Amino acid sequence: MSENDLTIVSALVLADQDGRVLICERPKGKFMEGFWEFPGGKLEKNETPENCLIREIKEEIGVNLENFCFSPLTFSLNKYENFNILLLLYICQEYVGVVSPNENQNMKWLYVKDLYDCNLLPADRELIPYIRDSVNN
Repeated sequence: MSENDLTIVSALVLADQDGRVLICERPKGKFMEGFWEFPGGKLEKNETPENCLIREIKEEIGVNLENFCFSPLTFSLNKYENFNILLLLYICQEYVGVVSPNENQNMKWLYVKDLYDCNLLPADRELIPYIRDSVNN
């Protein structure tokens, strides 16, 4: 990979009725294992960010977003040694379904203020102020 390679990721702030948000731990063997992140994943070829998010959320946590409102919140661009990540962050505060760790990942619900105390990925951490201003608590 050259330093100009760009990976686009769609991620979701899934908020519950109590104003908590879901984060997932990156599994062993993956880049930046042990860090926490918002659920989501990489765009596939010819996939829109929204379709990517619907696919990834269903695969990762078992929630179907197809008929529910989720909207763009913000983005971040982070540079790593061999690639760059453009993280497109969406928010969803109404959904139906039971959140389950379909990929055997650790998950937890936290109040936004508690995200600062987590080992969040740098791309996710810098977005906490936007989340704080958007989640009903």
